Amino acid sequence: AFHSQLGKTLEGWSMVESCFCTVFITVTKIHPPMGRRLFYSNAGFGSRAKMLRIVMDCANWEQEGMKMFWSDALTKAEKYSTFRNLMVHGDVVLIGFAESKYAGQYIILRGREFWKADPDPKDVITKEQLTTADGNVRLLAQCMMSVLAEPSKVTELCELIALLPSQPQSGKIDPSDLVRFPQEQSIPFQR
Repeated sequence: AFHSQLGKTLEGWSMVESCFCTVFITVTKIHPPMGRRLFYSNAGFGSRAKMLRIVMDCANWEQEGMKMFWSDALTKAEKYSTFRNLMVHGDVVLIGFAESKYAGQYIILRGREFWKADPDPKDVITKEQLTTADGNVRLLAQCMMSVLAEPSKVTELCELIALLPSQPQSGKIDPSDLVRFPQEQSIPFQR
């Protein structure tokens, strides 16, 4: 179950990055195969985010609110990337020490940290945190997919991004707020 959730959460993050690649290609008007190679030629999300901010600042945005939407989405993703980095660079560990609060569980432990019975919570990701993060990362991706498919929804989708927690594992949007924002299921990626 832990490994399956880890895979689902990573898949959600890949949708976020694919959306940013699509907006990069759309805004720069680069031929999609070349745009994908250029976007992903930067090592790490931070470098891609920096390049995308430069492109977004130079773009002529036809749709009102679109620049703000993508800036807000990118800011949220930059905050989420700390969790993503721990998720992909940490060590997956099954805790067999009975006195640990994580006993019998798989966790992700920050790679640079040496194992101890109860590591600092900021250095650990649990299955529950992966599940919460997955929901928030996928909701961010759905907002981006929706605005790519239907730009007229940009204002309401900006509102939805603002409701997402600052860290993906730290909480969920209140379901009563969420029902105001129906989401598209199609994925208009540039491949």
